[in-house]
Amino acid sequence: MLLTSAATAVPGSAPGVQVLARPSTQRKCVRCWHYRADVGMDPARSDICGRCVANLHGSGEVRTHA
Repeated sequence: MLLTSAATAVPGSAPGVQVLARPSTQRKCVRCWHYRADVGMDPARSDICGRCVANLHGSGEVRTHA
């Protein structure tokens, strides 16, 4: 099993499936555990992402599904 935030399939020269895994360069939000570029953008909440800031302290995100 592989859990990932993003993946890209590219053709390779060897037969079969090859996977190259690299750690994210983004910071991890302590609330939702997503690796996002906007973690710490709010100086008052330096350990959570913008999405979590909006959900906790703003109007929240628009949800189209559960």
